[in-house]
Amino acid sequence: MTQRRTVVSIAGALAVLVVLVVLTLQNPPERESLIPGLLFGLLVVFTTTFGIPLAGGRGSLLPTTTVTAYLVLGAVPTAWIAYLGALLHGAIR
Repeated sequence: MTQRRTVVSIAGALAVLVVLVVLTLQNPPERESLIPGLLFGLLVVFTTTFGIPLAGGRGSLLPTTTVTAYLVLGAVPTAWIAYLGALLHGAIR
């Protein structure tokens, strides 16, 4: 069961990566969004790593950070930020 979960997780991550690459090739982001993208990336990793313990699990400001990045940068850069932030969070954990 654990091996199946790992294979499905890796396959899902690769599918999302392919979709992100295709979307980036169709609609490349502007160079001006690089610095805000890096800052939002750090915020995503920070809010994912340091959540607030609650009775039913953990609370996080990740949804708020992601929506703010979407409003500032657009869909494709925000998707990259979320994807790379999740990878970096996984590497930290």
